[in-house]
Amino acid sequence: MIASDAPLKNVGTLCHLCRSPSIEPLLTTAVSSRKHCAPHVDRIQKKLELSRDKFDILGNDNTSLDARMKKRRDITLADISRWRSFGLGTGTSAEYRPWLTIRDVPSRGRKSRPWGITTGRVHHLLSDNELHFFLCADQAAQVLDIREQYPLFPQESTLQIAANLGIRHPYYPRSTTPVVLTTDFVLTIRRPDGTNGLRAYSIKSSQEFRERGALRVLEKLELERRYWCALNVPWSIVTEREFDNVRIANLEWLSHSVYAKCDIPLERLSEFLQFVVTSWTDQRPLSDMLDLATAMLGLQSRDVADRLFRYCVWRRLVEVDLRKKVSLRAPVDIRCVNRAFAAEV
Repeated sequence: MIASDAPLKNVGTLCHLCRSPSIEPLLTTAVSSRKHCAPHVDRIQKKLELSRDKFDILGNDNTSLDARMKKRRDITLADISRWRSFGLGTGTSAEYRPWLTIRDVPSRGRKSRPWGITTGRVHHLLSDNELHFFLCADQAAQVLDIREQYPLFPQESTLQIAANLGIRHPYYPRSTTPVVLTTDFVLTIRRPDGTNGLRAYSIKSSQEFRERGALRVLEKLELERRYWCALNVPWSIVTEREFDNVRIANLEWLSHSVYAKCDIPLERLSEFLQFVVTSWTDQRPLSDMLDLATAMLGLQSRDVADRLFRYCVWRRLVEVDLRKKVSLRAPVDIRCVNRAFAAEV
């Protein structure tokens, strides 16, 4: 993982996820001819201001707007203003609306729309790497809110950063309108001292840093990094190399019941946790223990015990080592149980 206080240096550094000095030496020669973008900043800023003034008299042609939103072409500053008025990129928790959805942009990865336990809403994820990061964040105790596809406003900030670096700010296809840059995830975190803070994450495939367009990827990441540095918000890059494959597989397995919003009999949680405290053993396969719980607690079926087990692990009511594969055919070593919760329910 590369943190915001370590500016980007080169493709090789990113691929190996090492400490990175500055991207500026790399850009000095590569983008010295791109200084032409700087004179356009004032013009773009004026257009942004004009679009805000004109916004009140814009029509309500939502159909054509939605069509442009999906293909992200021929975008105007008026479109951006209107999308902002719809609340895109604003709100927190269940009320947050991502700037981009899975319908808005092409993606080389598999898209998904998982339900978030932390937020109580559907999330729009554009790749498997984003899904894997989301699973880790949604299950982490210190994560209080998850906002994906977060827009970097005001646009004047990213335009000025691009001008300072001497690189071309991204523009929408067939348009003179600067792209609204986004960060893949912005998390609200509970710090060890009990206060809350933000952390921003860019999720990438390491393959992107080995392809022909790697320099352009680095340029965009440097725009993003400097934006968050100016706000004193920690920013990091995460690739698939950061993930523990066994842990991800376990989280995906556990999430099948949780994200499907299956009927979980929460009124039986206390009994199930007491069963774990008094009767659980790591000498028998998980399937046997679920059968035993079903019989001892008089549950309707083993499927109910299975959902209770997954829910308890996901919500950290029982602690297991997720670095070891969790399987119905193998024993599961439960480290501890939240007895206080069992007594309260």
